[in-house]
Amino acid sequence: MDIRVRGPVEVCDDGARIPIEGAQQQCVLGLLAAHHGAYVPVDRLIEALWEDDPPKTAKTIVQLKVSQLRKTLGGRIASTTAGYSLDVPAEEVDPPPSGSSTTAPRRSRRRRGLE
Repeated sequence: MDIRVRGPVEVCDDGARIPIEGAQQQCVLGLLAAHHGAYVPVDRLIEALWEDDPPKTAKTIVQLKVSQLRKTLGGRIASTTAGYSLDVPAEEVDPPPSGSSTTAPRRSRRRRGLE
């Protein structure tokens, strides 16, 4: 499996593209990939999705998006009280250019008109 975050967020498995449905799922996956090897707190995911105006159900929506991504990725997202982490070998993640790991998902959201 290859997770690409340079350019559009996409996943390929054995050369076949696996669709990541919706901009919010793509944003969550992009942020998890950008922070590969570390847990991303739910609050950070909420901030990336809605900045200063999250809905009251933001935590539930994040849990739903992660659950959907788990199904798509075959359960490759780990969770703890610290947050969520992409549970794949480092060589399967296309790292973002240096210095842009925290801004890539936000720029991607802007390109898709989410902001």
